[in-house]
Amino acid sequence: MNKNINSKILVVDDNQFYLQIIESELEKNGHTVFTASNGEEAIDIARKEIPDLILIDLILPKVDGFEVIKNLTSDATFKDSKIVVFSQLSQQEDIDKVKKLGADAYMIKKDFSVKELVDKIESLL
Repeated sequence: MNKNINSKILVVDDNQFYLQIIESELEKNGHTVFTASNGEEAIDIARKEIPDLILIDLILPKVDGFEVIKNLTSDATFKDSKIVVFSQLSQQEDIDKVKKLGADAYMIKKDFSVKELVDKIESLL
């Protein structure tokens, strides 16, 4: 497996359990992980750290994931940052909307284990 060691990854989810378990797995694989529990915080951290990859939920307090993605993909600073949506939303219209906004991958939470998620992230880095 191609491991891009020490990639900067921003994980955005309002579920603390998901944040902790994903952060732990990514750090075990040598990545630097930043976490945010709302969209406003996600934008602030992304602008400060310029992550290689952003893993984001869509249903977030303050600013939703759609707006965060739109905000970041419209900024040339993030042209090389990968965006992976990890959400409970499974409707095709949501998937199509985030792909149009520039997301690189869409994963439905109930369909993937944390290991599969980490594998997907690493395949994109």
